Amino acid sequence: IIIISIINIISAFTIGIFSGCNIGNDDNEITINGITYSFFSYNDENYYYAHNVEDESIVSVKIKDYINGYPVKKISSFRNCTNLTNIIIPSTVTTLADSAFYGCSALEDIELPDSIIELGSFAFKYCSELKTISIPDSVEEIGSGCFQGCKSLESIKMPNSLKTIGSNAFEDCRKLKEVDLPICITAI
Repeated sequence: IIIISIINIISAFTIGIFSGCNIGNDDNEITINGITYSFFSYNDENYYYAHNVEDESIVSVKIKDYINGYPVKKISSFRNCTNLTNIIIPSTVTTLADSAFYGCSALEDIELPDSIIELGSFAFKYCSELKTISIPDSVEEIGSGCFQGCKSLESIKMPNSLKTIGSNAFEDCRKLKEVDLPICITAI
């Protein structure tokens, strides 16, 4: 009864808030080719999010677009997958959550689909081999520290839709020489 009354007043949950707990039904998670997909349901929103906990053996990842008829909409964490060089993201994904690829030091290239709306804080922090990235026109915000420590990042294409760049977003991007900021940015 206490849990129900708390849920009735909460407007949003952070992904993974109860990760590792035995709350709910084990059918809410499925692992395919080393990637765990967890089901998320709140109000009328139902989807899966993909994650993998610090598995250094992963080299290449292809995220599924649908699981059990529901879209995969978020990539939560592939944190410290230090051998990950390639990832394929389907057009169902709208969010790269905070720290999604944090510490994936071998990641050289990533193609973001036009469906991406949000690049979370520290999403690519310490992806030290990432050389170039094109941010889709759908993205309005780049989170704090998003590309921090991407020492090999040479070029980045900013979308005209971009409104906000979080603090330290490009800190320690040593090879980044020039960035063209769109005129619609309202906060840096």
